[in-house]
Amino acid sequence: MADKHEIAEWMVNHIREHQFLYQTDAARYIEEEFGSEWVYENENGNPAIDRTVLAYFRSIKPDGIEWDRRDRSWGTW
Repeated sequence: MADKHEIAEWMVNHIREHQFLYQTDAARYIEEEFGSEWVYENENGNPAIDRTVLAYFRSIKPDGIEWDRRDRSWGTW
């Protein structure tokens, strides 16, 4: 069974390899690969990632990976 650490590490690795990760794509992949308990629909009706995963992701992400609110994505700009 997946945990927040495995998911957050996948996110970091994906961004390192592809330079960006859209939240919608991440949520879809996480739901398919790790389980629906790790995603939810936010107040705007968009797919979102569990807050515990995001908190751990923020704690491990290296400098240079930033959130782009407009595109709802993370990237190495």
